Amino acid sequence: MKTKSLRPQTSRIACLTLMLALTVAGNPVFAADDAKDAPPTRGFNVYVNPLGFLLGSYNGALHVGITDRFVLGPSISYARYGSSVTINGVTTSTSSTTLFGAGLDLAYFLGHSRFTTGFYTDLGINYSSYSSTTSLSTLAIAANIGYWWFFDGGINLGLAIGLNYALGSLSVFSISNPAPNFAFNIGYSF
Repeated sequence: MKTKSLRPQTSRIACLTLMLALTVAGNPVFAADDAKDAPPTRGFNVYVNPLGFLLGSYNGALHVGITDRFVLGPSISYARYGSSVTINGVTTSTSSTTLFGAGLDLAYFLGHSRFTTGFYTDLGINYSSYSSTTSLSTLAIAANIGYWWFFDGGINLGLAIGLNYALGSLSVFSISNPAPNFAFNIGYSF
């Protein structure tokens, strides 16, 4: 039985996301008028990846301000795929694979206060458990750089690109270590 590749759909979705981001980027109608050196007024940001919902992957996080530019917080993920996953040479069946993950993210806002529009970088560690006919688990480290738009009222949009490295040999949808990491987030800060 052949499984369908999600790569063509993922590429189209990534292109549409990039076009949306470029439309919003730099447009003063959309951006909040936050001063770069103003002290942060928001202490929390909760966000989800809306594109994941289209692919059967649900993930989100909560960032908590720990300094003017650093935030720290938990992340969770859940997905169910009809493909195989290989970790350390053990391949699950192609019938159905379920993933559950939990992690911790640390983000730094480059040259501006947390939860204000601008560039940021983040580092995350995630423990994931895959189950199908067998149960497998892995620990992964991800590093990203991106741009986050924070609008008046707390709504925000973030885009990032980076690398994800699983400790051990991980292959999902024929992508192996290090794997590209793309983030598109919509959130609310308060």
